[in-house]
Amino acid sequence: MSSAPVVLDIEDISKSFDEPSARVRALSSIRLRVQRGEFICLLGPSGSGKSTLLRIIAGLVTPDSGRVRFDGAPLTEPQRDIGFVFQSTNLMPWRTVLENVLLPLEIAGPVGDVERAQAVAMLNLVGLHGFHHAYPRQLSGGMSQRVVLARTLVHAPRLLLLDEPFGALDAITRERLNLELLRIHARDAQTSVMVTHSIPEAVLLADRVLVLSERPGRIIADVPIPLPRPRTLAQTGTEHFARLTLALREQIELQADPAAQESA
Repeated sequence: MSSAPVVLDIEDISKSFDEPSARVRALSSIRLRVQRGEFICLLGPSGSGKSTLLRIIAGLVTPDSGRVRFDGAPLTEPQRDIGFVFQSTNLMPWRTVLENVLLPLEIAGPVGDVERAQAVAMLNLVGLHGFHHAYPRQLSGGMSQRVVLARTLVHAPRLLLLDEPFGALDAITRERLNLELLRIHARDAQTSVMVTHSIPEAVLLADRVLVLSERPGRIIADVPIPLPRPRTLAQTGTEHFARLTLALREQIELQADPAAQESA
């Protein structure tokens, strides 16, 4: 790892939830450090606590034990400097695209020409030039996710969290949005942590991929992705890319096969 400052420091996080039949342990002793400018992807079986971990990092869920530090300070509640892109778009249907993107700036204070220019620039960045005055009902699923990304980035968060944001999209649209993320990361060195179920997506985007175990989720592999940046879709056809995806797939399959775990 480089000598960049640590933005996110997670020490021994554990979390359980009460369900009707029993108390369920979601996470156990999670330790993680994320440096400024890193792009981290979280992979693991369904139910391994990936989304719970992301919500703890966002300050939306309180861990049972352990601590989270953001830029050196304890994180116990949502922070303006942490942006979160959820699976659902949650756009306000009565507001235009531009008005939706302006919402975080309106919450922070009065909106003037500077803020509007900031929102327009962000929409242009995610490829929505000319759609500023459209309404959400007029957008495709991929375009709606671009609006959400612009809305999240408009106040320049120091940490971007993404919870399976493109999972409901078709493969071509998903690839296009992955390229948008790569472009934004290349431009801004945006520190990012993303949950995904797609191994190729994780390899294409990430500097490191963390593999979580079956519940209770533990980090059982921390795999560096030594592909050169800037990343392109052409890299997905290389032998190096194939070896990386295979190594991650084997880690996940090992978790899904108890017999394999015993013999490993």
